Amino acid sequence: MVYQLTCTSISIFLNLVLLMLIWRKSPPQTGRYRWLMTFTACFEIFWGTFDLPAEIIAHSVGCAFITFRINKPDAVLDPEHSSWVVLTYTAIFGASMAMFASHFVYRYGSIEKSFGKKFTSGWKFGLLFFFPMLYCFWWGAVVRIWFWKNPDMDEYTRDVINRTTGQPIENISYIGTKFYNFVPNGTMTFNKPAWIGVTQMWFMVFFQQPPEAAILCTRPSNNDPSCVNAYPDYSVDPLPSFFIIKSYREAMLEIFRAVLCLNSGSSQVGDGVISHHGAVPKNSVALTKMSTNPK
Repeated sequence: MVYQLTCTSISIFLNLVLLMLIWRKSPPQTGRYRWLMTFTACFEIFWGTFDLPAEIIAHSVGCAFITFRINKPDAVLDPEHSSWVVLTYTAIFGASMAMFASHFVYRYGSIEKSFGKKFTSGWKFGLLFFFPMLYCFWWGAVVRIWFWKNPDMDEYTRDVINRTTGQPIENISYIGTKFYNFVPNGTMTFNKPAWIGVTQMWFMVFFQQPPEAAILCTRPSNNDPSCVNAYPDYSVDPLPSFFIIKSYREAMLEIFRAVLCLNSGSSQVGDGVISHHGAVPKNSVALTKMSTNPK
């Protein structure tokens, strides 16, 4: 719990810093991409704040997988509603994968102008926000229909759950499935509902691969933040953003200098000079350019 709290706190803090940088320090050519970056940072903050109290555990055993949470005696939710917390967690995971695809599609449209004009311009830009939500509900529906708690799964995972958590299966709210059934004579057969569900998940993952493959094979032709290579995906992970985007990097360095009291007189951030007394000199932009580009 301490480890998860630490990681969640760091994640929320970094994403809040990223939000500030997006709206205060993004270069002009970022354009509408800042909205997609903002959407992603807010999504990461929401997922972190949801995951921390949910205390979700993922486990695999034999031919089965299970995602669960322990129902404590003083829990606010009963086991049935607790199962919906696990379901929501898996739905959010599905949305996160579609969010990657949205970034790849927009970046590819920034490089290939004809593609961008046809698929990401105007009202179509809103579809990049809609598809993660669609995937969220689609993924959740697949889990609810094919991977919901059932007596067979209870018996199959009873021992491993007890051994892993020290809790009986009745105290666990979970989603999961086993991919094979074992009949009394030892024959192993396909568990059809599990394979139907996982096939739909494979289809969802496959559906978002073409734009990702396209951007991976395309070289960016300018310094537009929406045109960087797919790896690392700095729009989803805050830390690479701080180092890759020049204006963000300069802002973060200035913050560190201020914290470590390394500034003398005034601090430069991006194209401006901000004095320690909060005043901005009229010729700050010109002074900065002259200081960084002496003749």
